[in-house]
Amino acid sequence: MGKRIKLRARSIKLVNLAAVSGWVVGGLLFGSARAQTATASLSSNVDTSIAEIVVTARKIAEDVQKVPEAITTFSADQIVQAQVRSVDDIIGMTPNFQIHHAETAGNFQMSIRGITQVSTGDAPVTMVVDGVTLPYASGFTRPLFDIEQVEVLMGPQGSLYGQNAIGGAIIVTTKQPTNQVEGSIDVAYGNRNTANVTGNLGGPIIKDRVFFRVSGNFANDDGDTKYVLYPKAKANPEQSGNVRGELKALLSDRFTATFNIGAGQYRGSPLVLAPVTLSSGSGIPNVSTAQINDSLVLNQPNQDQPSRNKQRSLDSSLRLVYDAGPATITSVTAYESLTEKQLQDVDVSRFPFVNVDQRQTIRAISEELRAASNDANSRLRWVAGLFYISNHRERNFTIYANLSLLIPPISYRDADAFFVPFTASNENQQLDARAVFGQVSYDLMKDLELTVGGRYDSDPRSQLATGFQPGGAPVLNQQSTTFNQFQPKVSLKYQFLPEANVYMTYAEGFRPGGFNSGVSTSVASTFPAEKTETFEAGLKSALFNRQLILNLAGFFTKYQNQQLGLTQVTANGVSVNTFDVKQTHIKGGEVSLQAKPVKGLDIVAGFGYTDATIKEFGTSLSGPQFSPNAYIGNKVPMVPAFTFNAAVQYEWPITAGLDGISRLDLETKGREYWEPDNKYSQAPYSLVNLKLGVKGDNWEARLYGNNIFNKRYVVIYEDNLFVQAPGGFNFAFLSRKPTYGVDLLYKF
Repeated sequence: MGKRIKLRARSIKLVNLAAVSGWVVGGLLFGSARAQTATASLSSNVDTSIAEIVVTARKIAEDVQKVPEAITTFSADQIVQAQVRSVDDIIGMTPNFQIHHAETAGNFQMSIRGITQVSTGDAPVTMVVDGVTLPYASGFTRPLFDIEQVEVLMGPQGSLYGQNAIGGAIIVTTKQPTNQVEGSIDVAYGNRNTANVTGNLGGPIIKDRVFFRVSGNFANDDGDTKYVLYPKAKANPEQSGNVRGELKALLSDRFTATFNIGAGQYRGSPLVLAPVTLSSGSGIPNVSTAQINDSLVLNQPNQDQPSRNKQRSLDSSLRLVYDAGPATITSVTAYESLTEKQLQDVDVSRFPFVNVDQRQTIRAISEELRAASNDANSRLRWVAGLFYISNHRERNFTIYANLSLLIPPISYRDADAFFVPFTASNENQQLDARAVFGQVSYDLMKDLELTVGGRYDSDPRSQLATGFQPGGAPVLNQQSTTFNQFQPKVSLKYQFLPEANVYMTYAEGFRPGGFNSGVSTSVASTFPAEKTETFEAGLKSALFNRQLILNLAGFFTKYQNQQLGLTQVTANGVSVNTFDVKQTHIKGGEVSLQAKPVKGLDIVAGFGYTDATIKEFGTSLSGPQFSPNAYIGNKVPMVPAFTFNAAVQYEWPITAGLDGISRLDLETKGREYWEPDNKYSQAPYSLVNLKLGVKGDNWEARLYGNNIFNKRYVVIYEDNLFVQAPGGFNFAFLSRKPTYGVDLLYKF
């Protein structure tokens, strides 16, 4: 019991995975041979070429293969077949992209091409839904449903998408209402009472003029892990409900207005912390290290009370589109609001010592006005616009301490616990942005395109921090500053074949700095803006009469002031802080392919490699427990060394009007380190999902299994050297257990 448990995941059993994949694919091909003799539903003259995909990555409709950007796309059918429910599923199928979830629906950390995110901080990507730039990362994880297309843009996209697109952008397009009455319902049900129900209905109100579409989603998961003290209360439960409505009016042949409104609610606890090592020294008053270690059950939630999280959201937008002939003028006005509450046992032990009540409120109004050229085939193509957002955010932390552990007679019983406010930190933030942007693409010659773009951001930010510290000492700290940055981008593309091109890009990225709470003495009260310079070269090709799409990209990024997170639990309270690494170098690349080698068989795969190395640490992080100079040459934390994703889907005829369909998904992550000292790491791991079913003209039924080999891994690891939690042990968010069930889809 006293021996320290090291975090060492089992090595990847690639041979076993290859055998499973080969068995599945071999079975599918055998089924194909039999099916082709049974029916001519898929005849020999069926075109197996991959259809052209139109994207709006540069705010102009273009063939994705002609855009000099590394872009991963997901069509409506791919979204259905892959059971995409959230941005997590999109990230899992995108090379060099990773997400780490934590204790609340809006608390997570992303990394993309080595660009990371701190807890509760700005994301390394901008997310745009139907033209609306989401104001803060907390809303990224709301369910995705009734989706037409998703585009993931890799690399700095600040020239068009602004301040936080330092690592890329996620562009989501929902299904739009049309003249045709249509709808669908999708019901999935599985183990531990997991359920996901999505429905939609749309059509005309006034034919050819006014249309509507409504959609909704409900999801439930009873949880998969038992609390040590509460075996009947499952950890990691989730329940959510979301609705969205859209009204579209053709006010004239050239003028269209679209109004959206949506609302959502979430209850549960995405992940719960569990101890993964024994205590090296108790910091809980009147509780010895031996008492803690004798009571700990490793890799299970030991909290004296279950964690609880609630989130509510409301959003609306108005899109006005006017076709002015040579250009289209678009206005997008949006309102976004989100509130979140969370109660958590901070000491993560079974002794009732301290817990935290955390609350967050976000209110934002934004406007984007832009004009873009209409003719995608003209020699000159351009886009220009203005952007404004007013974003108000409040974060409140209140730490409660149990007097029964502090004042004699000492009692360890939950029934005797008497919690009183111990410290509080309230952060009232105004996070605004103003920007002007533009981009021009010009064909220097028939097959040579030059693109030049840029955006100037001016981001005034302010924070009023109030509250109290132990003994009732008041906290009052007013801070404000403005971050100004120009983000240029230059790209040169050569279309050396009708279906192949090479490109080179230079782009600069920017993410604003900000303010810390002032509770921690290990970090400064402010942190600077991040800046990146990225050089990228790529190849895009469509081969064998478009039966194979093969894209390559390589990049190198010079990164200044990379923001990393430091969450600490000290005598002064709980603080979520940001410190900066002075200089980081990142190099890597991606390979992606899409193939249709035979009728009914679709193969998608992507591989990403990232080497993110600390070159100069700086003096942002201070304290006797830290050794900043020792971190030089180490890997940036929470960045997998590589990612690999693959999907093999086969559809074959059974009888006239009835097809079989099967799919295998594989997701592999390379080693990643949790802190700058690189002491603890997550070994490489792989997840395998399987689906098997039948489909008709307007319905589909499938059996599914996610993480079928029950691979357990660490989602986020908290080294107590950095956290300083009173329990004195390391703890972690652990992965979920497998899910399996049935999914029924009906379209009408």
